[in-house]
Amino acid sequence: MGYRHDIFVSYKRDPETLFWIDNHFHPLLKITVSQWLQRDPDIYIHEITDNIQVGTAWPVELGEEIAASRVLIALWSGNYMASRWCAKELCVMLAREREAKCRTVENKYGLVIPVIVHDGENVGTIVGNVQKLNIQPCFNTRMRKDSPRAEELFEKLRDHAEGISNAILHAPTWKQEWPTQSAEELMDTYLQPDPQQAGRPRFAAA
Repeated sequence: MGYRHDIFVSYKRDPETLFWIDNHFHPLLKITVSQWLQRDPDIYIHEITDNIQVGTAWPVELGEEIAASRVLIALWSGNYMASRWCAKELCVMLAREREAKCRTVENKYGLVIPVIVHDGENVGTIVGNVQKLNIQPCFNTRMRKDSPRAEELFEKLRDHAEGISNAILHAPTWKQEWPTQSAEELMDTYLQPDPQQAGRPRFAAA
């Protein structure tokens, strides 16, 4: 199987956020990161780039896509961790970070990149000591592509594209057990009868 995606975008799903991702964030992320990678990055965004076949168990498919992704960009909002799906996606990648000993003296690049679209006060508590990208003023689902806020979004992504690209390039060697592990994690989440807020995954040094 191996890696298929450079970036997995994790986000609290709603139509407004999806519209903004599709029209603003995704195209600008792709063009800015491509300048450093010297190729177009493969970016997985459920509901935009995915095409899950009829009859497929979509939690299993989603888990396999996470397993096939080098890094995860978490679009951090005040209700991000209220989504058990976002919490689980984040937890899967943080566990891989710990296993691969990322964000250490030997490898300073992590596998989780928080991009704050609203209220990032608690992101450090959950994700750990990692450089964050704050684009709160640019999270406007009604902005035009030629607006000052769209230009600001482009500039912020351009300024951080090198770091995102380096995280992609320093991703650990892919392991064949990841798809099964990730699929089981997502399926367990799907089968949970209680839709209460998921527990907070916390970064801890290995």
